[in-house]
Amino acid sequence: MPFLMWQELLYWSRKMTLRSVKERVIQTSSFEIVGICFVSPIYAQLAGSSMVHGFATIAVLSIAVMVWSPIFNTLFDVIDRHFTNRLACKRPHRLRVLHATLHEVTAILITCPLLMWIGGHTLSAALAFNLGLTLTYSIYTYFFHMIYDRLRPVERQTHVEIRKQIPALSSTFATDFPQVGLIEAEAKFGVERRS
Repeated sequence: MPFLMWQELLYWSRKMTLRSVKERVIQTSSFEIVGICFVSPIYAQLAGSSMVHGFATIAVLSIAVMVWSPIFNTLFDVIDRHFTNRLACKRPHRLRVLHATLHEVTAILITCPLLMWIGGHTLSAALAFNLGLTLTYSIYTYFFHMIYDRLRPVERQTHVEIRKQIPALSSTFATDFPQVGLIEAEAKFGVERRS
């Protein structure tokens, strides 16, 4: 059994690595902070409200989206990995467009009721503002994630990083299969060594 677990671990180490929880927090926080600073003055001007009210409204919408974004992005990454076995930072243009569009469509479902309640808008006004916010954020989402992926790319894990995450596995492997060395196992399963 331990050998099969080791073999599976080596196999998946060559697959796409998802962003860590810490990395998701950095990604989502950066996305929302830059977005609030960019969109709040535009919303306040169009809604005819004060900058404080505009900032507060966009901040509440952003908090709602901030809770949803890591869930959506992780689900999208898992589905992408399942069907394409590709790193998130290697996504083609058409998939980035789909990612940005789906992100904003799902965000509309969350933010429209909030715009009506906090912004004091009617349903039609909330939908109009939401459409404007969606178009603005769709373009922003595309460029933000493209730049973010270049600045903080996803790295494949090495055997050393995997052993650090699951320390008991390497000792179990060595104890149960002393005749098979780590280098031979890596060569057999094609894991790349990094210095």
